[in-house]
Amino acid sequence: MTSSSTSGSENWDEPDMPPPPPPPNPNPKGKPCNVWNCRRSVRKSCVAASFAALTAKGKSKMGIADEKAVRVVLEADGTEVEDDDYFQCLEDFSTFMFLIDQEEWSPQSSTAMFSEFLNRRTSQVADSAIGDTSDATDSAGGPSGDHRAEQLFSQLSTDGAYKQLLPWLLLRPADLEEIVNADPEALYARYSRQVVDEIQEMSSKALNDYSSAQKAVELLNLYDKAARKQV
Repeated sequence: MTSSSTSGSENWDEPDMPPPPPPPNPNPKGKPCNVWNCRRSVRKSCVAASFAALTAKGKSKMGIADEKAVRVVLEADGTEVEDDDYFQCLEDFSTFMFLIDQEEWSPQSSTAMFSEFLNRRTSQVADSAIGDTSDATDSAGGPSGDHRAEQLFSQLSTDGAYKQLLPWLLLRPADLEEIVNADPEALYARYSRQVVDEIQEMSSKALNDYSSAQKAVELLNLYDKAARKQV
């Protein structure tokens, strides 16, 4: 420790203090992540403590060679992730898309979302009909006829809601029938022809899939009853 005299006063140099320790990592094993390819057809998961680890593990999971250059973007909006600082700010279970060569991010198409809806709807029918199919096609309450169809078109067309998955999951078979049976000419006066046609087409596909799933479940129930009689 040294001292110096300036204008009759003494100044003492403070000793060097060690830097404070870094804050504890809330998840020392790493951040759980989802890793998808550009077409969203391959979906893997991994745990990565850093952006470099995410890149390495993601390549391995996706079958991409180590020397292959990749661009990592957020699946939700295409934001490119380039460094560890940003990676650490993201929430657990964030979904990353790995792009190679000339691949570019694009939002999930309505066709892909609709396919996912059909798969979920089929599962819902099977789950609700096990042991009893009487509730598989419950009727919708509230308004009916043209007024009900108008309400449904209004809900689905607002802000392009029909292009999202959730609104379709909330519809019942009776709702789908109202949409399919609605007079398109009367709807063209309020909505664009493209919107009306797309909503009716998607409703028709969903209704057909629901009917097929219901018939399959009913057939399984018959087999189950026959098998129990033989026991």
